[in-house]
Amino acid sequence: MKIFLAYIGDILHCPPAISLAHALDDLGIEVHVCIPKLSSIRYEDHFKVSNRVRFFEVSDKYIIDRNIIQKEEDLLKIRKVFWNYFDENKNGSTIIWCLSSGTVKYLGKRLIKEKYILHLLELTEELYYIESRHWIKLSREYAKNALAVIECEYNRAHITKAWWGLDNLPYVLPNKPYPDTEGKKNAQITSSGEAKDLIDKLSGRKIILYQGNMSKERPLDIFIKAVHHLGNGYAFLALTNSENPYPGIEACNYFHLPFIAPPYHLEITSHAYIGVLSYVPIKNDYSILNTLYCAPNKTWEYAKFGVPMIGNDLPALKMMFCQYGNGICVQDMSVNEVCKAIEQMNEQYDQFRVNSERYYKSVDYCQTVKKIIGNSTKEVF
Repeated sequence: MKIFLAYIGDILHCPPAISLAHALDDLGIEVHVCIPKLSSIRYEDHFKVSNRVRFFEVSDKYIIDRNIIQKEEDLLKIRKVFWNYFDENKNGSTIIWCLSSGTVKYLGKRLIKEKYILHLLELTEELYYIESRHWIKLSREYAKNALAVIECEYNRAHITKAWWGLDNLPYVLPNKPYPDTEGKKNAQITSSGEAKDLIDKLSGRKIILYQGNMSKERPLDIFIKAVHHLGNGYAFLALTNSENPYPGIEACNYFHLPFIAPPYHLEITSHAYIGVLSYVPIKNDYSILNTLYCAPNKTWEYAKFGVPMIGNDLPALKMMFCQYGNGICVQDMSVNEVCKAIEQMNEQYDQFRVNSERYYKSVDYCQTVKKIIGNSTKEVF
């Protein structure tokens, strides 16, 4: 069996793509990872895979902000390069694993004629040719003709089935890191001197960690102010490639590290005391429900090291915390209530930690991938 893993995006900013490549490799499958060019990247530094995994760049440059005409030119070039490569390397049991709804438009209508799996990373009611403007709807046949449709969260699977009129419930493949190695707390920092120096500086303080983008959809100011209120025994650390949207807040026990590519960002995660989750529904390229039923890979990254979590009150987070007891949803997002939640977690920290580890062990990522492929192709491997 061969699988062409197609992802038109920056794969180093997409941990689910990295996990999937490793899992397919461990299942003994020949994998062709088809992605745009990443400037000066050494794939072997980020992918610990065998010679079964091959990387193919479908463009000679990474796609950044360009005008619509240039993007259309890029799209057509990528489509031609991908299908030429596919035709040269396919065999009788070849599957295209189409990762993210945005990749669909690059592959075009020919995709429907092939054997493929549609793996959605975000919850979207419609597929669009130009997502940012919701122009030109793509046919739902892309979903209906797929061997399998995959969502990363249980509620999203049911919503997608209802929206798209699917006969079967999409599979749920959580955004869990893979390989599923044991998480060693307080790991040595090898990613950068800046990161090592900061973690050394914060030694002895309880690090309240947020990792991910900082935006209006993911507000952090209440959490930062609450940590400042709790005193110098704590520190709020943001691991993000975003600009700080809170001017002057640096004085509030707030520290920042720029983006660190997977898997090295987990070295920072290993030093966290509590992990922060913050999501507010706003209108964007995806459904407004995308945030309510969030499925952040950071929940698994925190849990890998037994780190409890604190977040605002959303259905997906509350469902997880109620099922596993690995965190607290703050209903009234105020400095006082966030402080209370952190203090409650302090009092019961060992139990929260054990529950977080239990959450992490609740999913066997590689076996889930194997089940999806086996059920979809009826092949035994």
